[in-house]
Amino acid sequence: MFVVADEGISVSNARPEILNVANHIIDSNEDDAVAKYIQSIENIDKKLFNSYSSI
Repeated sequence: MFVVADEGISVSNARPEILNVANHIIDSNEDDAVAKYIQSIENIDKKLFNSYSSI
């Protein structure tokens, strides 16, 4: 899946073969890294939407 996708995001405690092909490595899944990453994307989307809606 990482090879086909434009972006490969992996948690830091993934297997080495996954870490080697990841474009981005986030914190461990034990630190809620996936949830935090999704929330950060949502916040970016909201900021972009708000900036475009004020034009």
